[in-house]
Amino acid sequence: MDVNRHYPSWENFPAAPADLPEATQIASSVRMLESQGGALGGEVSRIDWTLKDAETLAAETRAQVEAVPVSPDSARTQVEIDAFAQSLRDRAKAPPPVDRRPVE
Repeated sequence: MDVNRHYPSWENFPAAPADLPEATQIASSVRMLESQGGALGGEVSRIDWTLKDAETLAAETRAQVEAVPVSPDSARTQVEIDAFAQSLRDRAKAPPPVDRRPVE
């Protein structure tokens, strides 16, 4: 049983990283990202987000979706999916227990 009691030693652990950035570098990067995010938010707020012709957009979107072939798996109905799941559950049942009585 002592064979299975091997514990890792310190040389099995990775060394501590040595090339980590300084806290001031991280703070500077965060400030830069926050300012870029604010500028991007300003640009987005200036966009005119009105939808001129919703029916045309809906028709174009439907055409794009219908142009993509559908996997047979995703075209299954809920009843087919439930039947498939039940067949997997039936296959996963454990076999009957083995009779452990001694043979006489």
